[in-house]
Amino acid sequence: MAGSEDPFRQVQRVANRRPISREAFEQVARYVVGGLELEPGHAVLDLCCGNGLLSAAMEPHCASIVAVDFCERLLEEVGGRTTGKTLTMAADARTIEFPPGSFDRVLVAAAIQHFERSEVIRLFRKAAGFLRRGGILLVTDIPDNARMWRFHDSTEREDACFENEERGTPILGTWFERAWMEKLGRHAGFGQSSALDQPPEFLYSHYRFDLRCRR
Repeated sequence: MAGSEDPFRQVQRVANRRPISREAFEQVARYVVGGLELEPGHAVLDLCCGNGLLSAAMEPHCASIVAVDFCERLLEEVGGRTTGKTLTMAADARTIEFPPGSFDRVLVAAAIQHFERSEVIRLFRKAAGFLRRGGILLVTDIPDNARMWRFHDSTEREDACFENEERGTPILGTWFERAWMEKLGRHAGFGQSSALDQPPEFLYSHYRFDLRCRR
């Protein structure tokens, strides 16, 4: 939602239609930095970066960031909250290209549900190629198909789920199985691929999970 004044609402970090708190976001940011195991010399690719909230949080912990999003309006905000460490690129994550081994870390945060399964397969292969040996891909906030009904947790939400699927516009987009994501990591060329529970205090932990893959 480019143009919204609240930075959390812009990138749909909301709970019950209200933006999450600054404290809640800072918890997420610390979790991402830790999950990526960032070091001062690392080059990071932030795919689907939105308005750069996480890019800004990662800057103190790495050497450089390439922040990619297809929405130029959101990218303008990235430039306003980051330093010269971060380069912004207006591009589609599905088609973007970089030379092999360009990055130490790749982050896809709260965006994977916007891709179809076939697109996710290609995206993982790209990410594996972009990473140096030992590099990490971290994918956060993956809608968990096994826990779908924890999100659609009322008769009204259940009905909306079926009605939207019938129209071909599923709520939240694509839902994934943990085993599917882990096996995709291996198929795409990662030596390690692990689905992760989110910390229970995270707002979406009851129906989302994360994935970390190591090259």
